[in-house]
Parts: sequence; C-alpha cells; structure tokens
Amino acid sequence: MPAPLSPSLPVSPTPERDIADLPNLLRQAREGGAGTHAMLLRVQTDLFVGAMSHSPVTIGAFETFALGVIPLVADADLVSIAERLAPCPETPPAIVAALLARGGPVAAAVVQGLWRMDEADMEAIAASGLDTMAEAVAGRADLRPATIGLLLDRENAALDAALAANSAITLDRAALDRLIARARSDETLARRLAARTDLTPLDKAPLYPHAGDGDRAAIRTAFAALSGLDRTGRPADAPSLADLVALARARDEGGFRQALAAAADASLEDVGRILADPTGEMLAVALASLGLSGMDAAAIFLNREPAIAHSVERVFTLVDRVRDTPRPVAERILAAVAGLDRLPGRAGTHQPAMAPSGARTAPGQAAGGAGVRQPANMRSVVPRRSGA
Repeated sequence: MPAPLSPSLPVSPTPERDIADLPNLLRQAREGGAGTHAMLLRVQTDLFVGAMSHSPVTIGAFETFALGVIPLVADADLVSIAERLAPCPETPPAIVAALLARGGPVAAAVVQGLWRMDEADMEAIAASGLDTMAEAVAGRADLRPATIGLLLDRENAALDAALAANSAITLDRAALDRLIARARSDETLARRLAARTDLTPLDKAPLYPHAGDGDRAAIRTAFAALSGLDRTGRPADAPSLADLVALARARDEGGFRQALAAAADASLEDVGRILADPTGEMLAVALASLGLSGMDAAAIFLNREPAIAHSVERVFTLVDRVRDTPRPVAERILAAVAGLDRLPGRAGTHQPAMAPSGARTAPGQAAGGAGVRQPANMRSVVPRRSGA
C-alpha cells in the first residue's frame, strides 16, 4: 500500500527547510505508485522552473530528487515534464542527459525545447538522426538555413510539415521553393504553408487552392498590380468553350476534364487539382482564364458539383469571380498552381545535395539510403552552464 502523502510536506523548494524535505519526497516517491511518481516530479518541476532564483543548494537538491524519480515515471507523463525543464537554463545538465537517455518522445521533447543547442548537433540530427529527433529539430525556433536545408534534403513529409508549421523561423527562397514544389502533391503541407503569415501574396500564389478568402483576394490584387502583365496562354476558341458547356450540361465528367485540359492547354493532373477545390473557385479562375461568359459559367456551375449547384448564393459568387478576374490574372494564378510561374524576384530552385532523385524517404531512413544515426554522443547535446 503506497504511503499517503503527508499534508505537512512543504510545496516550495526555495526555503532551506523545503530543501531538507526533498529527500523525504524522494523516499515517498519511491514507495508510492506510478501516479505518485509523476505527480511529485511534476509539482517539483513547476516550482523549480517558476522560481525567481536558484541557489546552488536548491539546484543540487532538485537534481538529486529528479534523478531519483525520473526512472520511475512513464514516458507519457515524462514528456510534459521534459517540455518544462528543457527551456530552463538552470536545469542541471545531468537531468537533461537523463531525459535524453530515455529516447523516444521524451528525448524529442528535450531536443525541441532545449534552451541552447549547438548548431553542429542540430545539423547532425537533421542530416541523419532518427525521424523523431529530426522532427524535434524542425520545431526549434533557432534553426539556421543550413539546418533547414539538411532537413529538406531528407524529403520526409513529416519534416516538411513541421518546418512549414514552425512560425518562429524564416524560410529563405531556396527552402520555400522546395516546400511549395512538394506542396502541390501534399495537401497537409500546402495548408500549413498557406497558413503562414510571413509569406507575401506572390509567395502564396502556388497555394491558391488551399488559401483562405483573404489570401486569395490578396493574390489576385498582387497579380493585377504587376507591370507588363500580358496573357501567357493561347486564346480558347468558341467551339471548345461550347463543348465545355455542353459536356457540363450532359454531366460527362470525363469528357469535361478532357475538354477543360484542351481549352486551358493544361495537363489532366492540373485539371484534377483545379476540380479538387471544393469551393469551386479554382474552376472559376480557370474559366476566367478562358474568357468564358458569366452565363456559360453559371451553366457549368449549375450542372457539375451538386454541393455548389444547390447553393444559389455560391453559384452567383463564382460567376462574379469569373466576370471580375482579368484573364491575365487568372492565367498567372493557374500557372503558379501548376508550377509554371516565373515571378519577378524569384530565385532558382535549390538543388538538394543528398537526395536529388526526388523520392520520399522511408521512415527510419535518411535521404541517402544509409541507416540513420544520432550524433556520436548524445551527451554533446546537453548545454553547459557558463563556468561549468
């Protein structure tokens, strides 16, 4: 039977009398059940991290207590504790090392949150560390372009998504171009990139199908403001537009896709991307690029997707989009989505050094195909306090 917690036990590690009681807490933790272990460590961690100052006596006592309890706490409980301790500069290195030694999600929480981490260690994990550790590095706020490039070289969808979701970092042109190219076939990545607030409307143009209404309007405005914006595609002839409307009315989906691809001079893959947009706006942009009339656009929307056809308001909105979007703007949006854009000021795409084939790596494998590894000594990840 676990020994009950004494109500007289102190709750703050800062007074000297409380430091003296930490050995008693450690004894109780060892005699108690699993819930007691986690609860005591969590409480003492919160108090340690929240303290205004830490004397050497306080640090030493907490280190002794934590090192005695950590082996008794399950990973599921230890992750949140590691998330609290890693960003604290006063956390003793021995505790950081013990958490790293647990591996798995506990070590990942330390790697992502550690208050200071050597760039060489980050690069080593990014290049060939376990996927979980690399994903933790991708979530850090202090990533440099070299580390971001190594993470992208692995061509791992989870790492790409983690980088896109990391709002604390700035993605340079090379990294952004690589992520956008992959986002064309990865909806999760596309949505995470579209949600970033540090990208310009022209940056987000390839993500138009996944952008919100505000971003879509900003993209159209940005294209309209470009100087020398001329039509880039061949004009659609009247018979092909008539066929498009007739196929929509006949509800011939396969024929409609083929006709749209021919009229827009696009691939069937690009047409699939256009029609996959549930809002219908990508189709509206495509029709605007062909110079379709509002009446013909209405006929198409009323006969294709039932979810759109059954909403009169939505049909009117889409018809207005067809009428209000200039053909050159619509053509540039389609080109951006298809990856054919050549926007002013955009540099060339970065060529990965490790995996130029473009294949996604399998879980647990680095981009070059070799077995993954951690840094030679994970202890090197542990930061040293000044004077140590």
